[in-house]
Amino acid sequence: MKKSIYLFVYLCLIATSYSFAQQIAVKLGNTNILEDEYFTISLIINNGKLSTYSNFPDIAGFAKYTTISNASTTGEKLVKPLIITQQYTPLKPGKFKINDFSMSVNGVILPIKGSNIVVTEIPKTAAAIEAEETEAKKQAQFKLTDEYWNYREPFLTLNTSKTAVYVKERLHVSLLFCIPEGSKTSLKFYELGEQLSEIIKKIKPENCTQQTITIDSVQQGSLVKNGKKITYFKLYETYFYPINNKEISFSALNLKMLNKKSNTDDSKNNLINYTSKQLTIDVKKLPFHPLRDLVAVGNFKLEEKISTMKFKTGRSFNYIFSIVGTGDINQLAKPNWLSSPNFEFFDPEIIKSNSQVDGELIGKCSFNSFVIPHEPGNFNLGKFFNYIYFNVEKQTYDTLKSQLQIQVLGESKHNFGVSLNSGDDFYDLIKSENNFFVNNSNKSVYILLAKIFIGILIFLLFVLIFRR
Repeated sequence: MKKSIYLFVYLCLIATSYSFAQQIAVKLGNTNILEDEYFTISLIINNGKLSTYSNFPDIAGFAKYTTISNASTTGEKLVKPLIITQQYTPLKPGKFKINDFSMSVNGVILPIKGSNIVVTEIPKTAAAIEAEETEAKKQAQFKLTDEYWNYREPFLTLNTSKTAVYVKERLHVSLLFCIPEGSKTSLKFYELGEQLSEIIKKIKPENCTQQTITIDSVQQGSLVKNGKKITYFKLYETYFYPINNKEISFSALNLKMLNKKSNTDDSKNNLINYTSKQLTIDVKKLPFHPLRDLVAVGNFKLEEKISTMKFKTGRSFNYIFSIVGTGDINQLAKPNWLSSPNFEFFDPEIIKSNSQVDGELIGKCSFNSFVIPHEPGNFNLGKFFNYIYFNVEKQTYDTLKSQLQIQVLGESKHNFGVSLNSGDDFYDLIKSENNFFVNNSNKSVYILLAKIFIGILIFLLFVLIFRR
């Protein structure tokens, strides 16, 4: 029994002295990393050589990447500490756990205590966020059905932003020629201008107004979904606004493409015909509202401008109420501002414009008004300036209201009348002009005297003529 104890102690001393002499260690790397960084486990050996070592452990949620060694020896002697590092790349952000494990190094078993690892998502830059938003808008604008994503050969499609719209709601329509990734077909456009002229005539529905987007050249882009990629060529783009709830119908369209792989010179015999599918769009009535036939339809926001927030009674100021968004800006009706004895509102000047923002047509309609305050006090302009429209995103009627609070100083001008307090120079002449009044009862006398005077002048003229 004593011999066994002595032998066990002897072996432990040998193992301890061997480990101490070699200074073998296993070190875990930083346990708080970003999703684009590596987690590491390093095997470090000092004062000795490496004969054998077991595999590094697997970690759930990570993939083994690269094993890095800095081995540099002269003969069998290590010039510097030998470090072998196993890199692990995280598969996704989250919290992960390394269980306790052991490694065999030169025949010695080394136990290593596990740990927790936290992988943090990479903070997105403003440019990256903007790029993602642009891509999302593009994907939403050119939404292809699952059927098209399964195509392996090129196809022509008349793409619509929605399958159902309200009366007066915007419908985006684009004609796309698409080539799925991996297609072996080699094509070239053939007399595209002439073909598009005929195609465009067939696209416009009878029950819609239209707002066309000018395309100077064929626009190329790509769509990606579930690892599949489709390259598209946008040939035509427009917006339609249904004027009634009659269904919108688009007939099948044809486009001829030239097969570039053909060996014959006769191009007409090398044409491949592509046909789009027929489409129907359901058009829904707007919910009941007293202004249903007058309101605008779309997604809008309010932009307003004013020179200052403090005014004097009797002095006019300029206020701009702008409706901005996606809808038929050209059909926006002039708002009816609420009347008030405290203000005089003049008919606004209306300015309309459209611009392309990230591939989407954004409209702006500005109402530039002059206002004359007559009564001092604090006023909320939202009580006077607002605009009712149908919000297609909320699918309900909504109101854009001014958010401005203004202060009017000075004396009340109600007793002086509206026009005399406009501040115009014309009314300032009243103080300096003569106050002479003409009596209307003497008007006939003045007319008689004028006639007698004219008669005398005519008589004298005849006398002078006959004397000569």
